Amino acid sequence: MRFMISLIASLIGMTACAQSPLEETVGEDAARIAAIQQRLDAAGAIAGRMRMYVDDELVTDARFVFTDQNVFSVVSADQEVRQSAEAMWWYYPGEHQYRKTARLGPDRPVWLKFLGGMQPFVKATMPFLFRNAPYSLEQTPKSIEPVRWSGHDALRVEVPNERDPQGYWYWYLDMSGRLPLGWEQSSFDKVVRVLYSDIVLDPPLQVAQFDWTPPADAVAYDNDSYQQQVNEVRAGLLAPGVPAPDFTLARYGGGEMSLAQRFQRNKLTLLTFWFYNCASCLDELPYLNELHQKLDGKGFEVIGMNYNDPPRLIDKLYDENGYSMPVAMIDPKNGPDVPGAYKVVMYPTNYLVDSRGQVVKGWLGPPEDLEQLLRDGGFELQ
Repeated sequence: MRFMISLIASLIGMTACAQSPLEETVGEDAARIAAIQQRLDAAGAIAGRMRMYVDDELVTDARFVFTDQNVFSVVSADQEVRQSAEAMWWYYPGEHQYRKTARLGPDRPVWLKFLGGMQPFVKATMPFLFRNAPYSLEQTPKSIEPVRWSGHDALRVEVPNERDPQGYWYWYLDMSGRLPLGWEQSSFDKVVRVLYSDIVLDPPLQVAQFDWTPPADAVAYDNDSYQQQVNEVRAGLLAPGVPAPDFTLARYGGGEMSLAQRFQRNKLTLLTFWFYNCASCLDELPYLNELHQKLDGKGFEVIGMNYNDPPRLIDKLYDENGYSMPVAMIDPKNGPDVPGAYKVVMYPTNYLVDSRGQVVKGWLGPPEDLEQLLRDGGFELQ
């Protein structure tokens, strides 16, 4: 059952191949890993428990069941996700709300359904891994050695951590049970550890077990309430004409940066509040950097107001994309509460500030009419 390997790859970073660099380089140990792959490949279903820790804090504890008939369930304390024969269901016990989407279709492999249909779950439980390098044992391992891990005799396989070359990435395989135990990754000052337990191959299952109906007193997920929250946040932004709160923050690359220094030399200054694991933030950065490069030195500047990312992570982002806009580093533990002063609740949040230090406009999300405001301010845009 070839899809099972791909499915487990999405969970633990393992893919099957005819002969990988791993098999070519580790000799006897490769047989143990190949045995795990073969057992998973032959299974008709798999069940188990997944616990994820970030810096030793438990962030998710879920039980999962997957079958070769394209049905599955993943259940944690705060969310249940079930793919039945007819539909995909999400249930939120805390809010006692549910939502339903149509089944994605039989022509897509189950692991693609997992990644596509369950993105909300994956993003919620794996925020530091969603943008990582490919999960694959295709890379030549840096080291392989027997260790004691999480109470088990394990084979530890270290592979290159392409997300953060200064960090590490270990996979742990049970040497006695021939099943995956989990993995651990250190990236940009955070350590993520995932433990798998209670793994059962070919549990007694029937497709009908995955059919699900909401509890009688549950209500449909209220998208309107979320939109209302967004509208309230937008309405709470600083109003045009009010003074933009001054700040002095560490500057990425060295030194300090204050708002007063910047707006006094510019006709207009854009402050964009962002952080690395905010997908919407990253989506708008190329556009904002392009504007910055066109108009820098002509009276307009974009300042990235980065929230709590380590400098090495910004190094990676800037090196990969060639960004040049300056960045002010917001340290929520040791620095001033600049996001609070600017009423930043959701990201990205943007503010345009004039040469007097007053707010021209604030946006929740991309500044859609920014170019028109720049033209109104006398800037020529091609």
